[in-house]
Amino acid sequence: MSIVFVGGWATSPQQYPLLSESARFLIPFTGFDPDELPDLLGEGGDVLVGWSTGAHMLLKDCRHLFELYEKVLLIAPFLSFTDSFSARLVRGMIAGMESDPAAVVGSFHENCGETNPPAYNSKDRDFLIAGLEYLIISKIEPEGVFNLSNCTL
Repeated sequence: MSIVFVGGWATSPQQYPLLSESARFLIPFTGFDPDELPDLLGEGGDVLVGWSTGAHMLLKDCRHLFELYEKVLLIAPFLSFTDSFSARLVRGMIAGMESDPAAVVGSFHENCGETNPPAYNSKDRDFLIAGLEYLIISKIEPEGVFNLSNCTL
């Protein structure tokens, strides 16, 4: 079975060791640029999973590729990150990344309820800042995203 997993902001293979061993594990910003994602998924497969920011990216730029997969699972997707977390808060995270990025990433994982957050990698700072900037501006219009006529409930 081929599985493609597209993680969220500050995702690490440490968080999902079994998945990272058995799936194609794609990490936004630190592993690929968002513009590259459609090309990375073009081969298709059995299961496509998007987590948080990864789910957002799949909905925004890769819906046309869903037919290449047997199953598509979107976990914690959003149309606009700033609908739930203010742009002011995200800008505060960006400012914090300039002075103490390990604390920002650690707090983020703690706020997500993780008891054993992954270690921060200092080479990821600029990529993670770019990810936060992306989260401020990236929006999906709801029209056409949710078509329940094709869903099995």
